[in-house]
Amino acid sequence: MSRIYISGLLIILAFLPACSNTQKNLPVIQTEVIREKPEDQPYYFDMEVPKVSGIKSKDVQKDIDSAINSIVNNVTEPFMLEAIKNQKAREETGSQPFSETPDVRSEVYIRYENYLVTASLISIRFSIQTYLYGMAHPDHKTKVLNYNIETAQFIELEDIFKPGTNYLETISQLTIEDLLDQFKEALAIAPEDMSKRFKEWINKGAAPEMKNYRNFLLSRDSLVIVFDPYQVASYADGTRVVKIPYTKLKNIINPEGPLKSLL
Repeated sequence: MSRIYISGLLIILAFLPACSNTQKNLPVIQTEVIREKPEDQPYYFDMEVPKVSGIKSKDVQKDIDSAINSIVNNVTEPFMLEAIKNQKAREETGSQPFSETPDVRSEVYIRYENYLVTASLISIRFSIQTYLYGMAHPDHKTKVLNYNIETAQFIELEDIFKPGTNYLETISQLTIEDLLDQFKEALAIAPEDMSKRFKEWINKGAAPEMKNYRNFLLSRDSLVIVFDPYQVASYADGTRVVKIPYTKLKNIINPEGPLKSLL
C-alpha cells in the first residue's frame, strides 16, 4: 500500500491483481484502489483504475500513465468544485450544514475493463459515474484508452482503416443495424409515432460522424463501440454497446495498421 497526493488530497492506494500476464513482453495491469472520504468536504471517491507496468519503453510507460491520470483528474478535479458549490447552494436554500449531515455526499465511482492487452496493444474502457447530491439520478460517462505499444502512439479510429475508405459510413450502417436489433422487441410493440422517434434517435446518435464514435475499443475479434445514455436511447435504456466483428470490416481494415497482429 502507498500514498500519493492528487490536488492536495491524501489518497490511499491498494494494488490488486487485475490482469496477471505471465507471457513474455506482455504488460501487467493491476488495480489501483482509491477511496477518499474527507471529513470536511461533501464528496466521496470510490475508484478502481488500472496501473500498467512491464513496458520496456519509458516513453510509452509515461504516455500510458499520463493518459490514465488525465482521465481520473479530469473527472475528480472539477467534481470537487461542483460538489462544494452544490452543497453551499443547498445550505443557502435551507438544507442542513454538511457538518451536521456528514453522510450526505456527492459521489464519484470509476471502474475499468481491459478489452485487449497484448505485447503491442492496450485497449481499456473506463466507466465513470458521478452524482451530485440532490440530482434525479447519477450521470454515466465512458472514456477509453487505446494505445499501440509497437509504434508508441495513441490509436485513433482512422488509424485502423485503409486511407481513403469511407469507414465511418460502414461502421455507422453496421451499428444502426445492431442497435435496431437490440431494441426490436420494444420497437415491435411501440406506437408508430414513438417507434419512428426512437429510430430517428438511433440514426442521429449513430450517424457517420466522428463525434459519435469517439468511444471505441479493440478486442481480439471485434471493434467495440460504446454509447453513453441519451446518445442513441434514453437514460433508462442505459449504456449501449455494439460489437462489430473484424470479419465484417476486412475490406477496409488496414492490414499494416494497429490490428495487423490480430488479423
